[in-house]
Amino acid sequence: EEPPPAISFWELLAFDMYQGRYLRVLALTSELRDAVAALAPHRPELRAELCERLDLALLVQALAHGALDAHALADLVAYVLDKLKTLQAPSRDAAAQAWADQILPRIRNCDAPP
Repeated sequence: EEPPPAISFWELLAFDMYQGRYLRVLALTSELRDAVAALAPHRPELRAELCERLDLALLVQALAHGALDAHALADLVAYVLDKLKTLQAPSRDAAAQAWADQILPRIRNCDAPP
């Protein structure tokens, strides 16, 4: 099934996932992992931790077996947000928390297609 015309990037991503197509979300996960690690190039332990938590091969297996639901995805997003908060200026903490408070419930409630 093809996506409806003129939908946003995030709607397209959700549509792909509901159709069982995960290439786009896995590519984004890889980019996100690498971008966060690049924020602290002198912290190899951070890169190792990110690679362990955002293990693409493990995510592919979880997706293939239906083991990655909206709550698990929200947990991964929360993990990335926590890592970002440790790397950003403390003055940004309130804005980051406000965004997390807005987006995480939306992800968790995304168990059924719109």
